[in-house]
Amino acid sequence: MVRAKLQDGSFTSDPKILFGTAPLFFSLSLKSKSRTPRKRRAESGPKPVLESFFFDCFFDDETRSVLYRPAVIEDLPDICKFVDFWLSGGALRLHIPGGGKDYFVPKGQQIGYLKYKTTYLAIYDGKIVGWSVKSKNETLIHLLVTPEYRGKGVGGHLLEILNPLLVRSKSDQSTGDPRKFYEKHGYEVTEAGQGKHKNIDIMQHLENPPKKPVTPTTESNVALIGKKTEQI
Repeated sequence: MVRAKLQDGSFTSDPKILFGTAPLFFSLSLKSKSRTPRKRRAESGPKPVLESFFFDCFFDDETRSVLYRPAVIEDLPDICKFVDFWLSGGALRLHIPGGGKDYFVPKGQQIGYLKYKTTYLAIYDGKIVGWSVKSKNETLIHLLVTPEYRGKGVGGHLLEILNPLLVRSKSDQSTGDPRKFYEKHGYEVTEAGQGKHKNIDIMQHLENPPKKPVTPTTESNVALIGKKTEQI
């Protein structure tokens, strides 16, 4: 039943009054729901400034100065192409030696790496030749170097720059078990056969943690930080 409150305080359900021209005094009381204020995410402190470095890479007929710098969001397309080509079967489809088909990193995951993890690139002549990712808990989760630059110190420099406490290594990679590489740099397996497929080794630098390079950042380094790289 619809009722209206009149000016004298009484109520009526007379349709002539309800829908006519008699003066009415409607009283409406709405209870506003009290909204609990959302908790704001705690403001994190300033991110550490990541430096860039140059290290020489020696070949039989030349010396190449390779740039090592933190990746930025503008590098995303080139990183995706690089990883897909060398890690997700692209090189194998073209019958190029040194490629593998071990892991696919979706674009969204790469964005997460750039936003929330530490990603370093090795670059020569505007092309990515090395890629590495370290998580917030100081664990190296990816390290990939092109076949041409393997055995030239590129992987070692990336490892030295990121300086991880732990390494998460896939032992059954199609390009070979990287355990010897990490053992060469002072890491030892502390947990073997982890993961769903029992193919993940957790390695730790037990005695002498690697030291970060002392090479200062030069003006030319700074100018190249954030510069879009060219994919091979």
